[in-house]
Amino acid sequence: MRRFGSLLVALAGVALVLAGCGGQQFPQAVTTPTTLRATAPPEATRDPRAWLLASVKRTSTLKSARLALTMKLTGFGEETMSLSGIGLIDFAGRKASLSLRGQDNGEPVSVETRVVGGTIYTRTDDQWLSNPVSASDVNTPNPASYLSYLEAVSSNVRVDGHQVLRGVDTTRYLADVDFDRALAHAAGPAQRKVFAQALTLFGGVKMPLTAWVDADGYVRREQISLDLSTALRAAGVAVTGHPMIVVVLELYDFGVPVDVVAPTGAIDAATAAQFRAAQSDLRNALTAEKTYYTDQELYSADPTVMREIEPSLGWGGKLKVVVGAADGVGGAVVCISEASAAGPAFSIADVASGSNAGTYYARGACPPAIDDTTAAVMGASW
Repeated sequence: MRRFGSLLVALAGVALVLAGCGGQQFPQAVTTPTTLRATAPPEATRDPRAWLLASVKRTSTLKSARLALTMKLTGFGEETMSLSGIGLIDFAGRKASLSLRGQDNGEPVSVETRVVGGTIYTRTDDQWLSNPVSASDVNTPNPASYLSYLEAVSSNVRVDGHQVLRGVDTTRYLADVDFDRALAHAAGPAQRKVFAQALTLFGGVKMPLTAWVDADGYVRREQISLDLSTALRAAGVAVTGHPMIVVVLELYDFGVPVDVVAPTGAIDAATAAQFRAAQSDLRNALTAEKTYYTDQELYSADPTVMREIEPSLGWGGKLKVVVGAADGVGGAVVCISEASAAGPAFSIADVASGSNAGTYYARGACPPAIDDTTAAVMGASW
């Protein structure tokens, strides 16, 4: 998983947002639970598929609920990943929050998501990213619209018995999700966008879904199994067996108070991507400088020399290089900077020898002159 962890964590986000139909707006509350209970038909007279589809609308008309979610990677040899967490949904107020924690081959993984009004906020490291809900894609987990995934079920819906969940008796339904059919019957641009992306990622395979619906027509639990074979092969990963991500969502405590606020300091997701692009250039540039240092035992600020090692980077253009001394040894320190497409510049410095040996990071351009002491006051990260 260390080789594929980032891909699989991204696919975990895919699983979440696919289950939410790609950031649909919250349905508006149109009635009360009491009214819905009064209109629920006897189980013996229900058409399974019609009742399951109606349960989406019934559940969405409730004011709010708590949710519990688990996600697990299966069928991928010794590679393992699991995530679990809890959250809140305010259907009427168009707010939601979800906090997931877990393990990626023994290494900690965390994902946090909030939806406030028309904006979705996601944090996977220390930085919150923001994106309009209408512009979010399959890489953005959106718990707010999870239920609408059920609208993609095929005609093959059948009852599979009863089960008590948190003290409530439910009927268990088995179904398949058909992305081809869902795309053909998509309700609008948001659904069409996500189901088209789903077909690209997961292919045309029908995916199994299980739903637990109580006697009042409210969805209490939903389980989907996403086949990762197509997406992993597209990423160049050799696939044997049947790698799947199994997602289980449970809704409970309907009507619970929900207090979700937008996080402070969030960065627009597009801007963050531009920051990451500049940082990636700097890491690659430092790798090239270290290659030169291995052969020459000094760093170089000559663009012509560095282009011979890594011609894809903007040496002498957007990449600015300053070379200095460490403990009196010339050429033992290098600082490289680049302005991101969003404006702010980033820099990376390396001290090859001496008491301050190491790699350092800063926001902003490199100083006009660099030595090991100047480099050492830079930070341990951007």
